[in-house]
Amino acid sequence: MITRAEANPEPHPFHRGAFSLIVLALLLAPLFRAGATPMASIALQLLALGMILATLWSAPLARLTRAEIVVLVLLALLPVAYLAPVPISLIETLPGRATYLEGLRLSGLDGLDSLPVSVYPSATLAGGLALLLPIGVFLAVRIVEHRHVLWLVQLVLAVCVFQAMLGLVQFGTAQSGDMLFAVPGGHADSATGTYPNHNHLAGLLEMALPLALALLFYSLRSGSTARGYPAGRRIASRLPLHVNQAALYGSVALLIVIGLIFTRSRTGILLAMVGIVSSTLLFARHLGSRSILGATGTLVALVLGVGIAVGLAPVMDRFSMVGVVEDLRFDIFSASLIGIGRMFPIGSGPATYPDAFAAFQPVELGRAFINRAHSDYLEWLFDVGVFAALITGLILLIYLNHWRRIYRQPQWHAERFIQVGAGIGVALMALHELLDYNLYIPANQLVFALLLGIFLRSPDIPLIRSERTEARRDRYQQSRASPKVTTAGAVEGTSIQERQIENPFR
Repeated sequence: MITRAEANPEPHPFHRGAFSLIVLALLLAPLFRAGATPMASIALQLLALGMILATLWSAPLARLTRAEIVVLVLLALLPVAYLAPVPISLIETLPGRATYLEGLRLSGLDGLDSLPVSVYPSATLAGGLALLLPIGVFLAVRIVEHRHVLWLVQLVLAVCVFQAMLGLVQFGTAQSGDMLFAVPGGHADSATGTYPNHNHLAGLLEMALPLALALLFYSLRSGSTARGYPAGRRIASRLPLHVNQAALYGSVALLIVIGLIFTRSRTGILLAMVGIVSSTLLFARHLGSRSILGATGTLVALVLGVGIAVGLAPVMDRFSMVGVVEDLRFDIFSASLIGIGRMFPIGSGPATYPDAFAAFQPVELGRAFINRAHSDYLEWLFDVGVFAALITGLILLIYLNHWRRIYRQPQWHAERFIQVGAGIGVALMALHELLDYNLYIPANQLVFALLLGIFLRSPDIPLIRSERTEARRDRYQQSRASPKVTTAGAVEGTSIQERQIENPFR
């Protein structure tokens, strides 16, 4: 049962400020190597701090579940706990610390009474500050109004279209040997946009693809017959607008898919196929007779969606790229697992993997500096051990439980389509992180947190508003159907001759 207060929540006093900060961060993050430069990181962290302060200023926790609050508190306190000074006698008992303590003794620092649990405190501090961005965006998107959610989604799609088009220019000009708009240090033979890594641009595009498909399917569905209107009259009056919307979002989805292809990321192209099939299966079943395509719209959408996904399979073989890192990835995984075992159950400390991995680096990897595990799950386990498993498990439970909440709602309106699209995008990124490290890239952190925040918004409030919109629409239709009386007392719809009054003095 939804109470009146829940159905009509008061707007958060800083909802416009939170919305503006998210917009600014979305525009700024991708510009400078996906936010990975020092100045861009500082700017994004300051914006995130503003989002957190704006959100926490006035009773924000009422919009979060208890499980979500627990996860956010754990994420915020984890770096603090690893930086807190601990007696040296306790540090000596922790697994995997003997080598580091021996290094301190050799450097003449063996007289310390206490040390942080993290083997590299400065890296942990930097990692803790980096968490401000996803936490701030996740909190801020939970307090913005529903109409602003659609604007944010459209802005994400606009950013992705820009990145995809820039990537196509890069790929096309690279074939002649002189790539335009190349990112220093980036891949020279694939589309990267403003990202230095083609896999990370693929990560951005794959998250946005289900959003474009969600709005495409909703545009097709919303051209349906309304209660009390004949189908032919409704289609005749509304078809051009919805066809234009469907064409727009269809073009956006197509551009995103093409951009994904030319990133030449095998994982990105494969997940695009998964995203198309899953989006089609989830959305097409809610078209049916309400679609502007008619009752056959569901079948047509299913055939097209599955056909496009299947057609991408040979494209992946033709365009994808296998690099040196891909060849060595499983050597990195194997060495990371050894490190996890040595450091378990507490790990080496948040964000310490690039420095701590050198102690476990095998000869096969040579003298190369391995900055990432190329699997976020392995890297999180390496860094914080059992806490990584606990937090990941809690997030997964929250995510799966919210799918149940969404599907309990009987009506599917615009917000529901967007939420499901965001949920699919989150799932695609979670799968991608098995083989990459997108969530260490600020621009992708931001979009992932935004989608997760949109997905976890309450599915109840938009439903109530949708019912009220339907009620207003019914009243409007009834008023159109009933005769109206003008100020002169004449009934609307009669002819001029019928409205004329005979002159009694004639």
